[in-house]
Amino acid sequence: MSPPYPQYNLGVGASTCVNAATENPDAAAEVLNWFYEDKERAVRIIEGFSFGDFLVPLQFTREDFSADAPELLVNYFLALSDALAKKTFGFTTWTFLPARTHAWIGERYDLVVTNEMTTQEFMDGVQETYAEELAEGLAVPAPEPITPEEIGAM
Repeated sequence: MSPPYPQYNLGVGASTCVNAATENPDAAAEVLNWFYEDKERAVRIIEGFSFGDFLVPLQFTREDFSADAPELLVNYFLALSDALAKKTFGFTTWTFLPARTHAWIGERYDLVVTNEMTTQEFMDGVQETYAEELAEGLAVPAPEPITPEEIGAM
């Protein structure tokens, strides 16, 4: 069964989190919530900078944006909101993978391209490395993938 299209690959070169060693984890989390949970603030940032890179996990409607907002930007966020709701999105390799897994991919991808390693061997290595880092508490949780039943219902 093929996944639904269009699909959106999400990935930005930065992430924000609360350091486990911080003396004020609740205050740090409150700052992140302040920054990411307010739809009006997110829209001001998006519109003010034409910032399609500000991917916050909020559901947007056309009414959330001003009449002056660029149509391309508004349509992008509406389509992205729809994709998030339907789980038709994926993540680039640097988004959720911990350091060793990311390095494993970068160091071996060319072996697949040059037929020195099979795709299955490559993915087995990714899975093994990721499982080790997950067991060590080094991997952040990723969203649940779409199920075949959800694909069939689309």
